[in-house]
Amino acid sequence: TLRGPLYLLEKIHKVSTTPIHWKSIHSSRVKRFSVQIPRPFRKQVRCDQTIAVKFSVTEPLEKITLLLRVFILLSEDFPFEVDLHTKKLRLTFQGPKKTLELLKMNPEKYLDVYIVPEELDQSEIRAMDKNSDPPKELKPKIYVSPELKKLKPPPLKDRPVVKFYLLKKKD
Repeated sequence: TLRGPLYLLEKIHKVSTTPIHWKSIHSSRVKRFSVQIPRPFRKQVRCDQTIAVKFSVTEPLEKITLLLRVFILLSEDFPFEVDLHTKKLRLTFQGPKKTLELLKMNPEKYLDVYIVPEELDQSEIRAMDKNSDPPKELKPKIYVSPELKKLKPPPLKDRPVVKFYLLKKKD
């Protein structure tokens, strides 16, 4: 709150704070700064409060590209076998350095890349001939373990498609 004669307060359109030294802020926190009254008004206008500024410090994100095996998720009563044409995908993930180091050591522990052929339009679910039919295509889903909650998988639009065939089940 600024205090002083009304005719002076009406002339003040903005105030500044004491300088903020960015290099000294290493973690997320709230810091209070004093208000600086414009020089011509300092003798007659006072401010008895500070301004709270919230700083959010985040770790820089790095990237890692992995070649990952594609899995198939099917219900037991799905009437076809699925033959993957695309068995592995190269995918790029983002995250803090420590998260990527964990992922790099054992990607299979933290990630599952899979397709759900039953999500095809019903009209597309039919037996195929690998010699004459083009493969079906689906964007893969990615399960990320909660242990790597800071890991960012590639957005769906940037993921390559998984190609596969639906074949008659062998008796």
